[in-house]
Amino acid sequence: MKQTTFLFLILLFLLAGCKKEENTPKGQFYAVSVRSGDKFLYLTDPGLNTEMDPAQPLRIEFNLPPDPATLSGAFRLMKGPVETPVSVSMEQEKVALLVSATPMEYAAAYTLTISDALKSKDGRDCTPFSAGFTTKTGLLQADSVISGGVELKLNPPAQNVPRNFSARIYFNQPLDPATVNTTNVKLYRSNEFSTIQVGLEQNNRVMTISADQPLKHFEAYNIYVSPDVQGVGGYRMQQLVRKFYTAVDPAPKFPVISDEALLDLVQEKTFRYFWDFGHPVSGMARERNSSGDVVTSGGTGFGLMAMVVGIERGFITRAEGVQRWKKVVGFLKNTAQRYHGAWPHWLNGSSGVTIPFSTKDNGADLVETSYLVQGLLTVRQYLNPADPEEAALQQDIQQLWEEVEWDWFTRGGQQVLYWHWSPNYNWDMNFQIRGYNECLITYFLAACSPTHPIPASVYHQGWARNGQIR
Repeated sequence: MKQTTFLFLILLFLLAGCKKEENTPKGQFYAVSVRSGDKFLYLTDPGLNTEMDPAQPLRIEFNLPPDPATLSGAFRLMKGPVETPVSVSMEQEKVALLVSATPMEYAAAYTLTISDALKSKDGRDCTPFSAGFTTKTGLLQADSVISGGVELKLNPPAQNVPRNFSARIYFNQPLDPATVNTTNVKLYRSNEFSTIQVGLEQNNRVMTISADQPLKHFEAYNIYVSPDVQGVGGYRMQQLVRKFYTAVDPAPKFPVISDEALLDLVQEKTFRYFWDFGHPVSGMARERNSSGDVVTSGGTGFGLMAMVVGIERGFITRAEGVQRWKKVVGFLKNTAQRYHGAWPHWLNGSSGVTIPFSTKDNGADLVETSYLVQGLLTVRQYLNPADPEEAALQQDIQQLWEEVEWDWFTRGGQQVLYWHWSPNYNWDMNFQIRGYNECLITYFLAACSPTHPIPASVYHQGWARNGQIR
């Protein structure tokens, strides 16, 4: 009896359970996944939902087929406090919806919300949820930059751009007018900024730039558009820079003078290099106008001859020329280092000490010496022996000329002259002077030296290479 009663109670319990299951839906209705293109949205960590493509619809997959009649009003897409209209459609498998917004913006934050107004086909309420995400940045690009009919390309820089400057920059998207201003757009050369006007045309897709004043001629300029210039709808750009060169202004920059006057001016300016930049202590020519104490023996020879021309052309007086020659000759005679009568290429214009031209070129330079001597001899011939001051200068020059040991530079009687000799390295540079080059004057002076001449064979075999000179 007890066993029969127990089995009867179990049967009643099972019957009661089956009846309750018939009145209550099995399980829940919920979204399984939300995807934008090939990127899934994290429902629990919205901070990971970045770089979504705003052109892609949101695909929401459910565990059960949704009821199409409940789609309207169940979905909301918010950009901040502003709602973005959406359209919802079903895919063929009946378990996924496509939510599209027209349009979603680039570089914007959105929140997708699904309410329990959405039902499954069997009447179940959808579990509500929200998914936040941000869209990727749209690429704002300059399709072309045009000025005066010339395209300003990135490379190479455009040339001959009109000085009355205006340009148009064509973009792939409309620009945000609030970002187009002279703070974000510049026109400059070096560190000098031009005053410009900036505007927009063609539905804000073309930026215009115009300079208030003509640009300097034949100069390098840059257009700069900063990343703060933005496109509508979240489009962003990197900086834009275009370098260009302005056209030459054909107007004369100096007074128009005759060809003869121009030639006179060029000749005087050439002379002035040797005169104005001569070293204050030695009077010798500097290697260049910024060389400080570095003076050059060969360049000084050219300068001495230029002073003869300067006197004859009236650029300086004869008295001024004589005083400069006395300074130079006195320095060469009494102060400058010499090696067997020859001077180095470079000297210190104050102390006369040799300045090495290279490591082993720290002694005599016979070719540079010959350039110096030819200048000295030119001055000697120009001076007036009837004038006591000039006659004394002639004698000093003659002494310097006679003290150069031209024959010693045959290196022990060889049939050729050698260019260099060093007190430390002797003949290590081993540079024979052979023609044809700028060194003919060296053989000419060596051959006619009154004290240390070379025989004719040194010229014929050394310089002329036994008739093989070329």
